[in-house]
Amino acid sequence: MENNPTEFQKFCEGKDETEISEIRIASPDKDYAKAEQTLLENILDSETRNDWTEKDWEENLAQASRIYRNMASAMKTGLAPDADEVQTLVRQHHNHSKNFYTMSSQVYIAMAELYRQHPDFRLQLESVDPRLPEFMADAMVCFANHQ
Repeated sequence: MENNPTEFQKFCEGKDETEISEIRIASPDKDYAKAEQTLLENILDSETRNDWTEKDWEENLAQASRIYRNMASAMKTGLAPDADEVQTLVRQHHNHSKNFYTMSSQVYIAMAELYRQHPDFRLQLESVDPRLPEFMADAMVCFANHQ
């Protein structure tokens, strides 16, 4: 997966979480606006990552990339989103996401909705496999509903 920043990431550079949480990226008529608002309201304070080194950030990106590639591999083998192997990968993603968000079932379902609909969220999964956003979102909702 390439490390090309999205428009949202470019916008967030140099801003603290207070500024970011006050923005409204999606217009209210977008289907994903409510999900985006939920995610923004649950973003963690940057103090949790203030001590991260460049190597920590690189490892974070590498971990996310591994999860996405492994999820795509599981999907390609014909596993269902609720399969144990897929849910193990989703648990890894859920735990990884806790670095950035207060992760409740509602927040994770909102994140799934963004993977399903938001162009920037979709892009990071589509770069691995065009079918991955839907599959990942289905697996995430399954996980959130059963945790």
